[in-house]
Amino acid sequence: MATTSLAEKLKAGYAKAFAPKQGEPDGTEVLIGIAEALRQIVGSHIEVVVHDLRVPEKSVVHIVNGHVSGRRRGHPIIAGLAEDEGFRGIIAGSNPADANVVRVIGSYLSSSRDGRGLRSSSVIIHDKDGRATSALCFNVDPGPVERVAQELDRLLMPANGDDEDEAGGAITTEELILEIMNTAIQPPGVDVKRMSKAEKLEAVRKMHARGLFMMRGSVERVAKQLKTTKFTIYNYLEELGVK
Repeated sequence: MATTSLAEKLKAGYAKAFAPKQGEPDGTEVLIGIAEALRQIVGSHIEVVVHDLRVPEKSVVHIVNGHVSGRRRGHPIIAGLAEDEGFRGIIAGSNPADANVVRVIGSYLSSSRDGRGLRSSSVIIHDKDGRATSALCFNVDPGPVERVAQELDRLLMPANGDDEDEAGGAITTEELILEIMNTAIQPPGVDVKRMSKAEKLEAVRKMHARGLFMMRGSVERVAKQLKTTKFTIYNYLEELGVK
């Protein structure tokens, strides 16, 4: 008769104790509450983002100081920062070893779409199957702090107001998808009919690294862009080890 290890018993107990019960808020709702509490004390140079990773097309469900990255509520997961270690952890796929795990990805460097260097940190929550379901991310723009002394008074004040419209002129999901596909296909303007399998496979790898295949309908879009079939794209993803 198989015996259950202490680690397995502890993991099962954790899952039972912390799983949302009927009528209780889920992990994403709890993170939104934390973000709202932080809104009252953080400066305007600190962005707090809550992602519902179950809906990648509109993963940003709450954001404080969205002007830091140019995002707002309703933006997709692919609108994330460049060189984002937290994002890499999100797109890694399900891992049974991560079942019910709350993973903290500590301080790391990232950058905004306009090239500003940011300091970031992320908390990723996994479900019982080890799949990332929600995330709380912090992005700090050190630029304002490094400016002249009179800026400090403004930065030390709590961030207030609605950030819905602060992102102004933010890039759309469609523009992001086109930018990811066009950037991945090199050199620019190449006739895709003349691309080798290796070149197309590398283009798909770059698109996956940017999270494009988390978006609904992306396989068909990429297949059309590369002038091939969706089944070929699925084969490429399988070759790349994408789950």
